Amino acid sequence: CDVIICDYNYVFSPIAYLRRYFDDDMRKNEKYVFLVDEAHNLPKRARDMYSAKISRSDFADLGEKALEAYGGDDRNIIYRMCNEVISFLDAEKEKYSENLRYTADGKIYGYGLVKEKPEDLCEKLRKFQEKCDSWLRHAKENYLYSRVDSMLFSLYEFFAVAQKYSDGYVTFVNISDDDVSVQLYCLDPSSLLSDVLDLSSASVFFSATLTPTDYFADVLGGGERAVSVSFPSPFPPENLCVAAVD
Repeated sequence: CDVIICDYNYVFSPIAYLRRYFDDDMRKNEKYVFLVDEAHNLPKRARDMYSAKISRSDFADLGEKALEAYGGDDRNIIYRMCNEVISFLDAEKEKYSENLRYTADGKIYGYGLVKEKPEDLCEKLRKFQEKCDSWLRHAKENYLYSRVDSMLFSLYEFFAVAQKYSDGYVTFVNISDDDVSVQLYCLDPSSLLSDVLDLSSASVFFSATLTPTDYFADVLGGGERAVSVSFPSPFPPENLCVAAVD
């Protein structure tokens, strides 16, 4: 292809990017130019693409389905592994007991915020992934197969984001009654976008609303190497009509 027109995520997403063009072992010294339209939308999209979340409720739901199907003994690998993750997340809640509050009907809510990757959680999720991967290889006809497969894909996204974790991230723990979620939230995607831009020979970001230009040059990964230019509107101002219907 000479030209590919696509959504941002096929270039910038750590999950959906076009590997056959951008992975080191598949590239063939091609020179790319990225033309990014409506570029003022990219910072928010990038924060979303480079963030990921897991929730206690997802594991509780899967564990409940496994319990209904196979009972609660140790041979039920899915149920056992879900419970291990749930127990870990419940313990995480206790770390932030000072931030917990109660609603009028007695429900708990609160949060935790740290600037560190949750390595212990990642290790626990790795073990869950390994056990479930092994289970899937022998459970093609099992009715839980699609649910476990979907959970593993969510973990794949979580790990892909965890690999990108840097100074531009925070770990946000949200506590809402019985549920606990852990989000790896990307506050500043500039360095991650810069890494992607390095795959191109040149990149052009354009939009009618790229102001202030210094801010967008920084947050879009251009930094000091960015060159900016602005042009007057090509549309005759006398053609503008503002109509008000009272």
